[in-house]
Amino acid sequence: MRHRGSDRGHDRLRGEARGELRTPLSSLGTSGRVPGNSRTLIGVRWVVAAVTVATAVVVAGCGASGPAPATTSPAPAPVSAQALAVAECGSATDADVVAATGISGFQQVSANPLRCRWEAAAGTAVTFEWFRASPIAAHTATDPAAQAAPLRIGDHTGRIFSTPQWCEAAVDSGAADFVDWRADEPQPAAAQACSAVRQLAAATLAKAG
Repeated sequence: MRHRGSDRGHDRLRGEARGELRTPLSSLGTSGRVPGNSRTLIGVRWVVAAVTVATAVVVAGCGASGPAPATTSPAPAPVSAQALAVAECGSATDADVVAATGISGFQQVSANPLRCRWEAAAGTAVTFEWFRASPIAAHTATDPAAQAAPLRIGDHTGRIFSTPQWCEAAVDSGAADFVDWRADEPQPAAAQACSAVRQLAAATLAKAG
C-alpha cells in the first residue's frame, strides 16, 4: 500500500521536471520563433558581411580594369641646323668689298679658309672670319665700350657690335658655326661701317646656302 504523502512528493518532483523542460521552450515564444532582438542582430550581421564582400569585389574590379599607367618617353634632343658650307673669304671679292663700303682702292692682303682681310688707304680695313665649332653666344666684342644689338639676316640670328671707329656683324651659319664681318675706319663713320658689314654678311650667307 502506498502512502498519500509519498505520492504527493513524487507528483511535485514530476511537475518540477516538466517545468524545467518547458522553460527553454518558453524563451522562444509561444510560436517557437527566434525573438525579435535576435533576428535584428542576425540581420545586421548579414548586411555587414554583404557590404564587405561587395566592397572587396569593387576594389578588385577597379584594380583589374583600371587604365594602365601612362608611359612617357624622353623628349627628343633639339637638332641643330646643318652647318653652311661657307666658301673662302665668305665668297667676297675686292669688288664686293668696295661696293659694300663705298670706298675704292680695297685690296686683299691675306686669305685662307677661315680669315681674309682687305685694306685701303688711310688705314681703312675689312676683315672676314669664319668661326667653326664656336657658339655665337660666347662671342663678345674686343672693346668693352662697344655697343651690342641683336641682328637677324633671313633665318639667321646674331649680334652687331659698334663703336665710332668700327662695326662688326656676327651671324650664325648653322650648327655651332658663325661668320663675322668687321669694318675698321679711322674716321667716325659707324653708320656706314655697320651698313657695309650687314651687306657683306647677307651676301656670304646667301652664297653659302
